[in-house]
Amino acid sequence: MARARVRQSTAALVGVVVAAGSLLSSVRAEARETALSVMLTFVPTDTEEVLEKRGVVPAGGPPFEIQLAVDTRPEPRNLIGENREKETRVPVWARTPVYSWISKTLAETFRDWGTPHTPGAALVLYTEIVKLFVIEEHTYQAEAVMKFSLRRRDGAEIWSGVVGGAASRFGRSLKPDNYNEVLSDAVFACYSKLWTDTSFRDAWSGKKEAQPVQLRAETVKPTPAETLEPEAAMKKILELKDAGFEEDSLVAWIRKIGFLRPLTSDDMLQWKDAGVPQKVIRAAME
Repeated sequence: MARARVRQSTAALVGVVVAAGSLLSSVRAEARETALSVMLTFVPTDTEEVLEKRGVVPAGGPPFEIQLAVDTRPEPRNLIGENREKETRVPVWARTPVYSWISKTLAETFRDWGTPHTPGAALVLYTEIVKLFVIEEHTYQAEAVMKFSLRRRDGAEIWSGVVGGAASRFGRSLKPDNYNEVLSDAVFACYSKLWTDTSFRDAWSGKKEAQPVQLRAETVKPTPAETLEPEAAMKKILELKDAGFEEDSLVAWIRKIGFLRPLTSDDMLQWKDAGVPQKVIRAAME
């Protein structure tokens, strides 16, 4: 009898330990979903495409000193993104100070292009971070906006401009690598726009002092995999749904589609009546 009681007590204790372990794992999993922390690294994925598009150009003027960037974003300083796939949004925080990451990557990029950061130079480049954010909602969408000002050592401004860059990519949810890649692409687009801008280069080389300009951000979207009429797209969605594809897969597919004409309210009603999920319709409208 005593041995039986010992076995029962041991089994009960093991059960408690297993249950506690499961609960702890569940709590940890839930905690992981409440926020994501990312160590920023500069890993642009489309440098060749960007430079080929804008043309690789040599240094346009004398060396300049690159001042430490100033972060003027309205968001908390190290907030760099947000996952919006579920009702509860997940903030994404940078473990690296954003201003120092921008300063370092700007200096390294310009050094690689032939103009190294030169303390004490006659010209000084100032950088203001206006926007740096990623929205993750089935795809990663990044936008970077920076204001640059080129001044003489005495503080006289000879050029200023606002430069915007955007990037998009597909990837698994809440992955630090995806955040780093899409942010790096958007930031690299900003740097290359500044480097190749004619008015900036004219002011930098001393040809003329350019008027302040604003360079529009490019919206980078995946190239449509297919171009269909809304009726044909609805038919294909229903076929994929009947074949057992999950809602997220349908959303990912519809985001790659180009429509031959805009989706109307009648189309939306028809899609809903046919059984197309609401999330898929929303993605099609976007």
